[in-house]
Amino acid sequence: MIIVKGKVRGKARPRKGKHGFYTPNDTKSYEEIIRKEYIRQYNKKLEGPVEFILTIYKTKSKFTKKEKALIGEDKYWCITKPDTDNVVKLVLDALNKTAYDDDNQVVKITAFKKWTLDDERIEFIIQEI
Repeated sequence: MIIVKGKVRGKARPRKGKHGFYTPNDTKSYEEIIRKEYIRQYNKKLEGPVEFILTIYKTKSKFTKKEKALIGEDKYWCITKPDTDNVVKLVLDALNKTAYDDDNQVVKITAFKKWTLDDERIEFIIQEI
């Protein structure tokens, strides 16, 4: 399992500038963090079809006692930004040419977004199937 600690971001839409479209810098920098953590923690290039399992852990400044209890029972889902699909897209794009040749190798995706009382982070498993 690969763990990337820090504020979770989703893939931002391309922006239009003077010289055409470009990817915003915060998206590029988060992709680089993910790529470096993958290399540091696993560093294997996968061949063939790939399965991707992602869990997004978000936090907020205060939780009620009831919310904390539900988090402990894994029954309190996070429905805030960033959108789950945008985080999936960002992570898969970040791993292109590093974990696999192209993200078209990914044939199965499972993703969750949960609240956590610990540090905000993403955790993912990527494996050949």
